[in-house]
Formats: sequence, structure tokens, C-alpha cells
Amino acid sequence: MVVSFIFTILLPGHKVNFHNVDEFDAVWPYKDLVLDEDLFIKKTNDQIKEEQDKASNNASLVFNLNTDEKEEKLQELLKSDAKLYSQLAPFLDSIYKIGVVQANEAAVGKTILLQENGVGKFIPYNDLYTISAASETLVRLAKENEAAIPSLVNLNDLLAITIYFDAPKTEAYKNSIAEAVSIYKAAYSKGDKLVEQGEQLTNEKREFISDFSRSKKADDEILYITFIGRWGLMFVLAITLLMYLFFFRKSIFGQNLQIAFLYLCLLTAFVANYLFYKYGLMLSALPFILTPIIVRAFFDSRTALFTHLISILCCSFFMADVMEFILMQLVTGIGILFSVSEMRKRQQILNAAIIDIVFYFLVFVYYHLGFGTKELTTKFSAYLPYLISGSLVLLATPLIFIIERLFGFISDFKLLELCDLNQPLLRDLSQKIPGTFQHSLQVANLAEEAIYFIGGNTLLVSRCHVSRRRENT
Repeated sequence: MVVSFIFTILLPGHKVNFHNVDEFDAVWPYKDLVLDEDLFIKKTNDQIKEEQDKASNNASLVFNLNTDEKEEKLQELLKSDAKLYSQLAPFLDSIYKIGVVQANEAAVGKTILLQENGVGKFIPYNDLYTISAASETLVRLAKENEAAIPSLVNLNDLLAITIYFDAPKTEAYKNSIAEAVSIYKAAYSKGDKLVEQGEQLTNEKREFISDFSRSKKADDEILYITFIGRWGLMFVLAITLLMYLFFFRKSIFGQNLQIAFLYLCLLTAFVANYLFYKYGLMLSALPFILTPIIVRAFFDSRTALFTHLISILCCSFFMADVMEFILMQLVTGIGILFSVSEMRKRQQILNAAIIDIVFYFLVFVYYHLGFGTKELTTKFSAYLPYLISGSLVLLATPLIFIIERLFGFISDFKLLELCDLNQPLLRDLSQKIPGTFQHSLQVANLAEEAIYFIGGNTLLVSRCHVSRRRENT
């Protein structure tokens, strides 16, 4: 019940029609992706923050027009030297008409927002005069028109800034620009066809499909009645394995540790599948065939096949093409069990990895030629996940060793190691009591021959007899 509850929690919230694609996927292998409802793809928090920062940094600085200082200086010039005023007034008017702006390094080369009487307009900062530029222009115009300017007069003192930087309004304007950034990346209507089966995938399409997948996962909601239905289905699958053990493997059914190990194999495969699905990794690269190999190392082939069947049925809920997945994993699992029917050589693990890859390739090619996307059969990238999966089968060797240590199980590999006559205890027995040692070997050989004809474990019989003789001695 606990296992089925965990399975139910980790199940995807909707029927899986497709998986994420990456740079290895050249074409779209699934059915046409058509929207069954309006779709708004949200940006991630990082994307929104990045766009807000960019919009804020690119926002125009706000400046205010204020001519009070200009009017004061013009009046002072008129009162102090009317003749000079009459000469410079046309030049000053042409400069003030353009505007004299307060120097601001952040605005250089950008457009600023100039506010005048509550009305704003955008103008290039570089089109305005600074005090120094206005002074140079005034000197040039005076020389060109041969105006008589007294040597004691400083033209900079005659100029005034008319456009001032407004920091509070600039900050408020930047905040309003940042808040206006949309949280949606794209919007699509119901019935839109996003990608067709067999269509060549571009980087833009891949990015969109990944965003769409994340959006669907984020919107998953499971109703109470739906949860009950899912839990019931997972419970039936989980209890089926227990029923098999009760009716056909009573020796295993009576051992809680062995039952826990079998369900741990199911749980491990399911959780790995869930994590790969959640983070958009290649589900096909998972070594599903590890389950029957590891179970076969400690139990019989029939139990290994049944456990593998339950495992792939549970994991199939994460797959877009359930038929392809079950067909591929079931056929490959049966083929693997043929190669490890008697696990007496570690080379069999390597053979299993090779057989795994061959079966995957054959089923994949023939399935897509007959029922799937024919374009995939010519793409090397489509076979890469299965190469990875086959290579990961080699992890069975260290995993079997770890399980022997953790659970105290005995595999055929371990029995072969224990039957090594060069082990210290057996070597000591052969040297100190050679008669007893030879007698033990003869009886062990006879027992092994007898058990061979009735279909028992010959290694276990041979090892048990030698060990018992050694303990008695």
C-alpha cells in the first residue's frame, strides 16, 4: 500500500503525449501537437527578472524644463550692459531654443524623457547643449558676427541650465517600465498546430516545446476522485506482484526481506523515471533492463520477468508512446533473461548489454517503419539514448556486489567465489585433513550431479556440502 501511494504521488498530473526535446532530437517523433485549449506560456522567474532589469536599465532618464535661471541671467545682462545684451540675445535665443541640459554621463548617447508643463517628449540627449558646448557655440557665433565682447566678460556666466535631471521621477518611471513587462512568453489559441509529426526541429521549436512542457507540468492539478483512481490502479499493479509470490513463489513470499527487496527494485525504477521526466531528461536512456538482471542474480528467471513486467507497466505512465515503450522493454527484457539464465560468468553482464542494444535497435527500427515516424530511423541521434541505456547495464556488476553486502543475499557469482579451492579455509582443510577434504569433494560432486537432473541449484548444493563438512571439522 505504501509503494502504491508513493507511485500515485509521483505520477504525472496529465496524460503524457510528448517529452522534452533537446539538441539530439532532429525531428518530432510524436503525433501532431495540437492545442486542446488556449495556451499562455509563462516566463520563468529568472526570465522575468532579467527582462525587468534590462527594461529598467534601458529606460530613458527623466528631465524637467525650468527657465527661471535663464530669465534671471538675461535680465541681469540687460541691466548691466544693454549693448552687449542686444548683440548676444539672438545667439542666446538660438541656444536656449535647443536647450541647455545638466551634464549626466548615464544619459550620453541615449534618449531622454523631457517633461514640460506636464507633457513629456523623447529627445536625444546628444542633441542638447551642455554648458561647455553652449559656451563654445556662443563664442563661435560672436566671432562669426564680429560682436564686440569685453575681455572681462565670462560667457559661461551668461549661460544657464534649462533642462534638469529629475532622480525621483526617473526611478518611478523605471519601476513602471519594469512592472509593464509581460509574464507570458507566448500565447496560442485552441486548435493551433504547434508541430507536426516528422517535422524538422529548429532551436526555436525545441525551446518552445520545452517551455510548453514546463507549462503543462506547472498547471497539473489532480482532483480527489482522480487521485483515488490513480491510487487504485497503482495498488492493483503493486499487489499483483505479491499475488504472484503467494501463488507461485511461497519460499519468497514468506521472507519479508526478499519481498522488500523486490518492491525496492520497483520503487527505484519508478523514482528514476519520475526524476528524468520532471527535469526533462532522456527517459529512453534509463537502463530499465537492470531490474530483471539484478532480480535474476538472486532469484529465478520467472520472478525476474514478472518483476520487470510490473516495473515497465508502472513506468509506462510517463511515456508519450506507451505501445512503443512496453513493446521495446518487454521484448528486450525477455531477450536479456535468455542470456542470463544461468549467471555464472561476469562476462554475461557484458553480453546482456550488447543484446540490450541490439534488441533496442531492432524493435525501434521496425516499430517506426511500421507504425511510427519513419524519418527517425535515419537519424543517429535517435539511437543515442539506447546506446546510453545499454552501456548503463554494465552497472549490474557493482550493484550486485553492493546488494550482497546490504541484504546478505547470495548470488551465483558469490557461490563461485566461495567454491574457489584456493580460499584460505579450504586450502587449510586440504593440507591438514586431506582425506576429509577429498571425501567432501566426492560427495559434493555426487550431490551436484543429482541436483542437476532435478533442476536445482548445483552451485548452492556443492557449496553447502563443502561448508558443512568444513564446519564439522
